[in-house]
Amino acid sequence: MTQVPIQHAARLEAMERRARTIAEAGGLDAALARGTLVNPIDTTLAEGLVLGLLKQGVRKYLAVFGHGSTDLAEVLRVYEAAGLTRTFNFRHETAMAHAATTLKWLYGETAAVVTSIGPGALQAFAGSLAAASNGIGVYHIYGDETTHGEGPNMQAIPKHVQGLFGQLTALMGESYVLHTPEALRAALRRGSLAVHRSFRAGPFFLLLPLNISRRGSRA
Repeated sequence: MTQVPIQHAARLEAMERRARTIAEAGGLDAALARGTLVNPIDTTLAEGLVLGLLKQGVRKYLAVFGHGSTDLAEVLRVYEAAGLTRTFNFRHETAMAHAATTLKWLYGETAAVVTSIGPGALQAFAGSLAAASNGIGVYHIYGDETTHGEGPNMQAIPKHVQGLFGQLTALMGESYVLHTPEALRAALRRGSLAVHRSFRAGPFFLLLPLNISRRGSRA
């Protein structure tokens, strides 16, 4: 039987307890207002991101999970079990981006598209053109290469330049690389302005480096 490391088990238990507390209160704002949820929250960047997006009303995640989004997938598993979010698995990233655009366009519901850098992210990026062209606010979250600079990998753009996916996504809309957990607050503020504004909204791209998503954050 495989044993879960003690630190990971404690972190998972705390996350499950937070998710239940939020659900029982009727939402994140209600839990904070009642004082049943500690504020600020010491957690990982991945969970902080889900909490921040939950506060913005983002409850649906359209995903093709990969190596760069495993920590985010684990958080979404816990929050879906508590009834706070829904995750829909897709087989094609362009169709996924189009579905998220349609969800916002027709029903006014902001969703997040989740994948990892590489061919999948390029597919999702191509699909984001529909949102950019029509002023539709959608979150795109791409699991990025680490900040360690360990060298080329099969998912990265084969060129010796730093942060190429962040540069690429910035051409289509607004983009932010979550280089440290402390960057989350600024990223969510900029994201909210991009996807929720009433005039010429658009896609907002969050690049989530693989080694940063599980690091500590205060949300």
